[in-house]
Amino acid sequence: MGVVTSSATDLSGTMDFMDNSAVCPRFAMSCSSAGQLNEYLPFGPGDASLLIVAPAFVHPGNSDTPALFDTETEAVFYEALSEFGFVSSDAHAGDNTTLSPSKTRFISVLQSPPRSDLPLPSDVVACNHFLRTELQTLPNLRVVLTLGALAHNATLAACGVPFSRVSFQNGKISSMPDGLRIANSLLLSRHNLETGHVSQPSFRKLIGAIRQEIDAPI
Repeated sequence: MGVVTSSATDLSGTMDFMDNSAVCPRFAMSCSSAGQLNEYLPFGPGDASLLIVAPAFVHPGNSDTPALFDTETEAVFYEALSEFGFVSSDAHAGDNTTLSPSKTRFISVLQSPPRSDLPLPSDVVACNHFLRTELQTLPNLRVVLTLGALAHNATLAACGVPFSRVSFQNGKISSMPDGLRIANSLLLSRHNLETGHVSQPSFRKLIGAIRQEIDAPI
């Protein structure tokens, strides 16, 4: 099962990312070496009410790089999103199912591969401009879902909010000073699932709460 962009996917912000590639030379180098758009570029419709932020989503158009999730964790993630209408599924021949974002947009904290196995603070700082642009240009944004503390802190930095103002709380939804809601989940890694730090029911509960937030009258 994989996520694919649909005809409704808005890549209008892509050129903004490309125009600002000088902000992050490694981002520009990554685009150049790939001979195509960087695989970490955001994807999903521009009228999204939910923005999902992860350390490094892989763009659905690139199948040659590792996915964010293994098969088990990917199933937990997309089943919950599908149940509450944040992605739509299309069955194909065999076992292949493609998922298209619906009022949901995905972005990586990192816009180019990290220098080492773990991203350095300098990597996050260099790429934070791109996340800030997303947050400022999504007119219908109601909730940001951050996967992991790194994504949470990067989102706070992009919003100019001190880390001490809004703490990371797994499975909870908090308010930002400007009223934007931020939901937190630990990464859906195999380790976190096996140790019980994240479970399918708890993640499903969080996505359901996000759905209620978005559907509530403003």
